[in-house]
Amino acid sequence: MICPLLKERRDNYLAARNTFWDAWSDNDIRDWLIEHNYMRTDAQVKRDELIKMANDKCEISLPSATKSNHSSDTTFTLRE
Repeated sequence: MICPLLKERRDNYLAARNTFWDAWSDNDIRDWLIEHNYMRTDAQVKRDELIKMANDKCEISLPSATKSNHSSDTTFTLRE
């Protein structure tokens, strides 16, 4: 059986924790999580998805280090 004092402390802790998060809007919580690197922004996620899709659909051939580094030396081949 739980000691009544322990139960009261646990109940108070849970109530305080809920009150703390209730004071923040969904956007405030999301911004805090992003700021502290617990989640990424929608733009970061979207960019990662775009890069993955491009990598899945295209093969990129970069010029060798011995050649000049002009962008025209880079070729893109679509994968079927």
